[in-house]
Amino acid sequence: MYREYCNYNQSLINTKTEISKLFNIVDSNVVNGIAVPLYFLKEISSFLPPGMTIACPVGYPFGTTDPKIKQHEALGAIRSGATALDLVFNPFFLQEKKYKHFFKEIETHKKICEEYGTTLRLVLDHNIIGLNKTLKLSRLLRQIEIDFLIPSISYHHDDIYDNILLCHFIEEETQISTIFSGYAWLPKHYKAIMETDIFGARFFSDKFLNGVTIS
Repeated sequence: MYREYCNYNQSLINTKTEISKLFNIVDSNVVNGIAVPLYFLKEISSFLPPGMTIACPVGYPFGTTDPKIKQHEALGAIRSGATALDLVFNPFFLQEKKYKHFFKEIETHKKICEEYGTTLRLVLDHNIIGLNKTLKLSRLLRQIEIDFLIPSISYHHDDIYDNILLCHFIEEETQISTIFSGYAWLPKHYKAIMETDIFGARFFSDKFLNGVTIS
């Protein structure tokens, strides 16, 4: 299973402490990648080992940022060392049935990623659009060759078991690789995640380094 440490859903007030924690996690060899905000990425990208996935969010958390600003975010992240972009699409494009705008935004970022050899990972909030619509949307995303999907924006209200099941159903129906992004904080949560057959999972603390086996 692909494993990732993510901190872009947190308020990183003490940057030095977080950098130290992040490098301890990287050095422990229990993660395959990290996901960090742009200002944080600039501080650490040159010190990370080759081959590690370095993801950066675009339009986080709600996806309502102006499309042009998102493009600047994407280019800034890539030029700062990101090897993957977590694009949060604008849910109002779907709610207002502005499908042309929705697909144009995704296609624009696909082209940017292809030009720079970067992986595009689409982020959506299943709490806003619902589980059934998330599955339907996943089928459409597969048709436009989206390979990676993160079906949660990683807030505390995300139920881990709903997330696990949703990831499983998406992969089963579409062959899109999903990354679990529910908010887990107990050893039993990590155990449940690691026993699934989904592509990947992200973690938001270093608790899994203290007595929790995830290999």
